[in-house]
Amino acid sequence: MPIRAIQTALSDAPAELVVVRPGKDSGSARVRSAAAAPEKGAQRIQAQTLLQLLQSERIDRLDAIKIDVEGCEDRILVPFFRSARRLLWPRLLIIEDAGDAWSMDLFSFLVTTGYRIAARSKQNVMLHLESAHP
Repeated sequence: MPIRAIQTALSDAPAELVVVRPGKDSGSARVRSAAAAPEKGAQRIQAQTLLQLLQSERIDRLDAIKIDVEGCEDRILVPFFRSARRLLWPRLLIIEDAGDAWSMDLFSFLVTTGYRIAARSKQNVMLHLESAHP
């Protein structure tokens, strides 16, 4: 399957969001609810869940996910793992460790679902799914 970029936002639920990019550094972009007070230079976007994206693109298998979304990894991944068929779960996850920003201990959650921490770097944690079947 060819790799292609999809211009979309992911969140824990479908919603209209606002992206604010202070300056030219896209790594410092902030995302917030569209219901919040308007901000200069803000761009409105529609967000969907990871599972919705995969379904709309007719993707039925994931080998790996690399995710770095400035502290929103838990908001995207937890609903996915709670609702997606286990056969859709990626065998490899590479996640930026933004634990201080998460609302829960994402790594502990993933370990309880069957992932094991395989390696760590300065900023990322690699997790491997022990078995594709429960």
